[in-house]
Amino acid sequence: MVDVTVESANELNDLGPVKLNAIDGILFRGITGSNCVTQKPILLQSKTEVRNNLLIKAIYGKKKGYGKYITNIASVNTTKLNNGPKPRSQFTYRLTINKDLLLKDLTNNGLIKGLNSGF
Repeated sequence: MVDVTVESANELNDLGPVKLNAIDGILFRGITGSNCVTQKPILLQSKTEVRNNLLIKAIYGKKKGYGKYITNIASVNTTKLNNGPKPRSQFTYRLTINKDLLLKDLTNNGLIKGLNSGF
């Protein structure tokens, strides 16, 4: 599970950016754990280095391919922020991600090496 927090002036009607931020964190930034072990990013390459890969294009493209890796999303917390001229809110969502499927797709597309590939 991954928690994603976003700030917005309006209620979030489209959770696409929340889902994309979760996948992006797993792939390129890693996940900092508060109640679990911190995980390094899956991909060691930068977004620029892998942007032409077909899987990366599918994940980040117009068809929103990242959605197939999200199995559940729930609102965890909403906090009103009063730190500026315009009222804003902070929304936190907890997402369950099918990391096994993501790893399988990354391996099949040559972005990471599978365990069967040897050393």
